[in-house]
Amino acid sequence: MKSTLKYSLLVAVIAVVFNAAAIGQVQEDPPEIRIDKRPVRDFGVVAAKMIRSGEIDLKAAFGVEIEATLEKSGKLAASKTRVVKSTGDKKMVAFAKSAVVAMGDSGYFGYLQGLGNASNKILIVVSGSETTFDSSIRMTAGSKERARLNATSLSRLMSMAAQVAKSPSDQLLLRGTSAIAEGSDYIIRMSLPANDMREMIKAKLSTTTSM
Repeated sequence: MKSTLKYSLLVAVIAVVFNAAAIGQVQEDPPEIRIDKRPVRDFGVVAAKMIRSGEIDLKAAFGVEIEATLEKSGKLAASKTRVVKSTGDKKMVAFAKSAVVAMGDSGYFGYLQGLGNASNKILIVVSGSETTFDSSIRMTAGSKERARLNATSLSRLMSMAAQVAKSPSDQLLLRGTSAIAEGSDYIIRMSLPANDMREMIKAKLSTTTSM
């Protein structure tokens, strides 16, 4: 198993990032995937400034659904990444989309390619409120059986990773992430108390900007 949170920089961005980080810990690198940390690092610098200046409020309630297409390179097709539904704070909605785009440009979603998907379409949902921070990634496995297998395998692997996580924040992240099957789809979802999530985002952004 990979060292816990090998791609800790990924965790610096926003809720949906935590899903991909958890996947990255328990999946072997597909040979065609090349991770470029620069887009996420650049976004982290901008995001840290926005948070410190008060331009965005991590306590603001928002919700956003983003449709995207996963390319063979592991990146998200820029022209096909779009917001299909949003509610609440517009700045946080834009912030969440920018985080997804940065991740897509870096290639982190490529870890999903090793799960035997029937489609390259991804639905990403991120929401936040005063009390909770939630995100999910939905993909189609092609059959109910395959979806159940993917969900069960991912949940078990993330549970194992949580047991060997070295820091309390890593343990919290992994224990808050699970996978379920819904018809022929499987959903990787994360739910954390809002205060814990905000503190982790701020801490990771601080680490990112010092790199």
